[in-house]
Amino acid sequence: MSESNPVRVKPVVTLYESYGSGADYIGPRVAEALELAYHEQPFSSDELELEESAREQRASSRGCWQPWG
Repeated sequence: MSESNPVRVKPVVTLYESYGSGADYIGPRVAEALELAYHEQPFSSDELELEESAREQRASSRGCWQPWG
């Protein structure tokens, strides 16, 4: 990196929310204000909980519990 041409790195901002606190409302506005791209959470809490429950049910039907992955 040359001192006459410094590289500018954009920050990564992560929002952690309590359920129902409105991060899906606030996140895009923060990104816009900072001139950053906004990426939604890929999975909702409900989707993650449903998958966990389904995995536990499959494991119990086999008679043992196996960790994720």
